[in-house]
Amino acid sequence: MNTLLPSPKEGSFVDLFTNVENWHVLQQHHNTVQQTLPKLILLVDHSSATESLVDALQNIGFTCEVSRDGNQALMASRLEDFHLVAIRRGLPDVNGEDLVNLLKAHNLPKAEFIFFTDETAETVAIEAQKVFSDHLLKARNQEFYGEVLGSAVFEGIARLRRKEESTECTEEKTNRLHAVFQEEVMQLSRNDSDIVRNEEAFKGYLADFLEREESSSPERLLELSIRAIQELNEGDDTGSA
Repeated sequence: MNTLLPSPKEGSFVDLFTNVENWHVLQQHHNTVQQTLPKLILLVDHSSATESLVDALQNIGFTCEVSRDGNQALMASRLEDFHLVAIRRGLPDVNGEDLVNLLKAHNLPKAEFIFFTDETAETVAIEAQKVFSDHLLKARNQEFYGEVLGSAVFEGIARLRRKEESTECTEEKTNRLHAVFQEEVMQLSRNDSDIVRNEEAFKGYLADFLEREESSSPERLLELSIRAIQELNEGDDTGSA
């Protein structure tokens, strides 16, 4: 059964098959992609201590949008894509957990949330910085491993399935890791599995798999990619990633 793969997205231009040095090009993408997100925080606080908390957050680089209740927070979330929301417990119109569920369901599905009560402004600011840093790392890994690396590998698989990868090109490979990588991808390209048909599932799998370890070099990145694809080839249910 021949399966037609969707066309790769524009921007997945790094060809990992024609030149092993392109792994170094890919690593340059890793070093630059989404290095920073805007440090924008939605602060939902009805207390008299709001101003001191805003000052503490601004002192560590955050830009604050303040809402006094849940209704204002919902309206603010329609205008900005907040990565972080800090909520003081005891809002006048809605329970804090209920507000989180509303924000996630309507406008901020990927946001991080923290709660606070009577903590000092400095304590809340430290917690906000920690949560934001963790979110930034996760977002950067998802962007790189999913979109950049995932698109490049998936494009190679698509070309292999369409038999556009020449034998001559394959025989020119001298790097051992690169040759192993090609063998694993070629095996995956022959499998008629959901993970090969579905680009988003494939990229999500790579992102989830590779973010478990930080890659310090293109060679390490290549080793991790080989391991990820080997697990697909060795598994009985490759479409469940």
